[in-house]
Amino acid sequence: MTLVQNRPAIAVCVCTYKRNEPLRRLLNSVLVAAELIRDRAVVGIVIADDNPDGGARPVANEFDSQFDLGVRYVHIGKGNISLVRNAAIELAIEFADFVASTDDDCVVPPAWLDGYLQALSKGDVTAATSRLINQYPVGSPSWLADEPFSSMAAFTGKDGDIIDLGATNNSMLSANWLRQNPDIRFKEDLGKVGGEDMVFFGEAKRAGLRIRFVEASAVVGEEPSSRATLSYQLRSSLWLGNTMAVTTLRLGQASRVRLLVRGVKKVLSGVAHPLLRVARRSGGPQFRWSLALALQGVGLMFGSAGIRINHH
Repeated sequence: MTLVQNRPAIAVCVCTYKRNEPLRRLLNSVLVAAELIRDRAVVGIVIADDNPDGGARPVANEFDSQFDLGVRYVHIGKGNISLVRNAAIELAIEFADFVASTDDDCVVPPAWLDGYLQALSKGDVTAATSRLINQYPVGSPSWLADEPFSSMAAFTGKDGDIIDLGATNNSMLSANWLRQNPDIRFKEDLGKVGGEDMVFFGEAKRAGLRIRFVEASAVVGEEPSSRATLSYQLRSSLWLGNTMAVTTLRLGQASRVRLLVRGVKKVLSGVAHPLLRVARRSGGPQFRWSLALALQGVGLMFGSAGIRINHH
């Protein structure tokens, strides 16, 4: 291990694009999490900047002296998230024992690194992950909370369980495992379409990555007001269904015919949802959610036919 005064090194990787103020909020929250484990681990930051002009460099310079291992900055600026994620990994494994990652618009809890460090220090897993809780600005439409939009792309688990999924917006992996598996990286051809993280964790699991769910390490995603609209949520649903199909095909987990059938079933589920709610007296019909479900099915059908929808 890369021990510093008998303490393992953690690299926190953040990929960023035109979000300097949210990035500052994130790094301030990571400072709190790093202080909580300072007697057991040292923390450094890797900022992978996809801004064409390298606009996140001032933030990297601002926080460099605040972390025990400083801030390492790399500029990519090519509009391909897979290239950005891979650059962050390669820089992180040069000095770290563990590689954590989250998004530039997230805020981590004080126990974030502590929960992951405890999970990985036991030696029976090589990765840990947790939930992302989306939080919308005050004054956002009430239907965002009343209808299950926050569960559209979410996954969860029971604390301590070994699970099959991981998320780049909230995870920590063994750097040694990443060094030993140099072929398990983010696919460049998915860097604009999306789903590169699903394929990464799918291939990693096949290669032996063992992932534990850690409830205490859930992070909050601070959604901008531009995402608190029905049009955005519907576009996201269509894209999500499409990228699910693209990544499922890439991983060989289902045939095109099976995906087409899943898409049709999802569309029918969306159509039936309000009728079932009324029949069961479960509350309002949730027409917005019903439309989102149907569009996710359409996205699946498009993906089964080889049509790719670029990430919004």
